[in-house]
Amino acid sequence: MTGPVTPAGVDPRFERSVGRWLRAYPRRWRAVRAAELTAVLADLAAPGVRRLDVRSGIGLMRAGWATRWREHPPLRPWLSYRLLDRRMPAQHRAWVRDDLAGALLIVRTQWPFAAMMLFLSLRDDGITGFAGVLCGLVLVLWVFMDDSRRRNATRKHFELRAGEEPDATSIVRGWVSRSRYRAATLMPLVATVLTVGAVAGTVAAGFAHRRVLVTSCDDGFACTSIEGGAIGHVRTELVVLVAALLLGAALVPLARQRLQRLLPGPEQQCRWSVDVAGRQRTGAVMVVAFLCSWAAAEASGHLILLSTPVTLACCLLAPGAVAACLLIRARPDLRDVAAVDVWRAAVRGRAPRLDAPVPGYVPYAVTATDLVVPGAADAV
Repeated sequence: MTGPVTPAGVDPRFERSVGRWLRAYPRRWRAVRAAELTAVLADLAAPGVRRLDVRSGIGLMRAGWATRWREHPPLRPWLSYRLLDRRMPAQHRAWVRDDLAGALLIVRTQWPFAAMMLFLSLRDDGITGFAGVLCGLVLVLWVFMDDSRRRNATRKHFELRAGEEPDATSIVRGWVSRSRYRAATLMPLVATVLTVGAVAGTVAAGFAHRRVLVTSCDDGFACTSIEGGAIGHVRTELVVLVAALLLGAALVPLARQRLQRLLPGPEQQCRWSVDVAGRQRTGAVMVVAFLCSWAAAEASGHLILLSTPVTLACCLLAPGAVAACLLIRARPDLRDVAAVDVWRAAVRGRAPRLDAPVPGYVPYAVTATDLVVPGAADAV
């Protein structure tokens, strides 16, 4: 589905202000009427106004929530959809499409389990304990499974089945262009995660305890004792991590040479380049929080030093990721290059390959043999 058209002659700051208030309306409503309403509000506003007044904004918000309430499915089918993941009746499929397009779908659908895990992890040891780190790992995996959850849910709720009447939300199997994340938006997140992982893991290796000893106590239960920390001692882990960081920095010129020689590559006819969205940024923030929590747990002695392999990989890859970000920012012709092409060229020294169409789902109105760009035709 294409986004709303920007009204001509409207101050972008005023448009953004109206857009924030219009988020109270359903997504499908904004896609059709947001541009028209923004233009009307701009005509009614005083000349030079940069933002919508609070009174009008509150009116929009009230009307938007009233629209959401009127178009919300009844309680019984909504509970069946939310708790049992059953298909909605045809008259509520548009609401389901908006729900699947919302933020953090897997967290919204699995929130009872997530709340229980978070409560159990924070009750005893806090975020630096083993349960807290495990809870963080599960939440990170959930965020990265969000896109897969959306695809499966879209296929389940909108695929045209035998005997059903097609409507505007029906989808069928077809061929679609392959989607690739644009390196200009994905590589900064990757570089940030790798840098934080390298720094946090190195600090944990410097302050973590050497090992945790499990002994038998007088009451028959197992007792743990922690050997002294590494402050003032030369740790083997630190030497290995510093060597990996220096090796990664030494390989930066080779990676830059490969990127300059092999990119941007051939023109891709069957590729759909996408920017990272809020879900990916949220996932990156959660990964950073998880790495810091893991490092804090190791430095405080709650966990044995287990992150050395992860930190080693971060130290090796972080310098190259930062160098790739700087190169992409300096060369405008690399702004549309896919992140997978950057990886293939920098690490493997191979030129980008031409992407072929992949099986997918397209709207019922589109012939199943036509090649569809997902962003332009709502293919899944």
